[in-house]
Amino acid sequence: MATLKCIDWQFSGSEAAKEAAGASLGTYTSALYAMCDPNGKPILPPRNEILETSNTAEKAVVKAVLYGSGNAYAPSVGLATAKRAVAEYLNQGLPNKLTADDVFMTLGCKQAIELAVDILVKPKANVLLPSPGFPWDVVRSIYRNLEVRHYDFLPQKNFEIDFDSVRALVDENTFAIFIINPHNPNGNTYSEAHLKQLAELAKELKIMVVSDEVFRWTLFGSNPFVPMGKFSSIVPVVTLGSISKGWKVPGWRTGWLALHDLDGVFRNTKVLQAAQEYLQINNNPPTVIQVWTVRFRINLG
Repeated sequence: MATLKCIDWQFSGSEAAKEAAGASLGTYTSALYAMCDPNGKPILPPRNEILETSNTAEKAVVKAVLYGSGNAYAPSVGLATAKRAVAEYLNQGLPNKLTADDVFMTLGCKQAIELAVDILVKPKANVLLPSPGFPWDVVRSIYRNLEVRHYDFLPQKNFEIDFDSVRALVDENTFAIFIINPHNPNGNTYSEAHLKQLAELAKELKIMVVSDEVFRWTLFGSNPFVPMGKFSSIVPVVTLGSISKGWKVPGWRTGWLALHDLDGVFRNTKVLQAAQEYLQINNNPPTVIQVWTVRFRINLG
């Protein structure tokens, strides 16, 4: 009697994510966890004082759960109150203010990166990514068949972006340059003057700047943190962020994408519409944590 595995079934697993998974840090950490678990015992991230968040924050989440204020579905783009809270937080130091309509709540900064890639991808398009940088930028770009071009840094200048390498990479199919500020893993924070130069170069090249600012609370060296959104009068800017690093709660899976759209460029090019449509067909961050975000809007940093 033939076994089921001998039948020539008309289905098979997709290999769409195979190449992207090879670039994912999670692929390797999962393999390490598997090797550390020979007896089938679960391995949980150990409690560590450095990773423990505020007790007040935890109590606020518990309160939201007990009162049922986070039990319902949230709108696909996020709770209006949470979007407003994030906008108010990001507006600190910005000459051109964000509104709640400019902010989209996401499942951590990872989904914000996915959103930034997916709403802009098109045939033959390419994107400029830092090298080294956060692997998830590369993973998502590969998965979406987007050509990745890596720009260089200048170690002798505190790992500033090598603008000559940027110029050499851009062509008519380049739509954006992604930056990480403060940078992971280099650890540097870009100066205000350097960010302004980047904005002016991006304008000249007719590309947007996507700024991953999830480490804005983690500063090394003497440079203060300056948000890229400060230069939205020069070039269209997309800001990515989350509560994971500032509050040390990566498991709460809540982040955001903000469009600094001073002159309506994102609206006219349908980027705003694409963001709304993308989130209509994707998962949302936990409502209960969005409720928490509202409560702690003044203290996010």
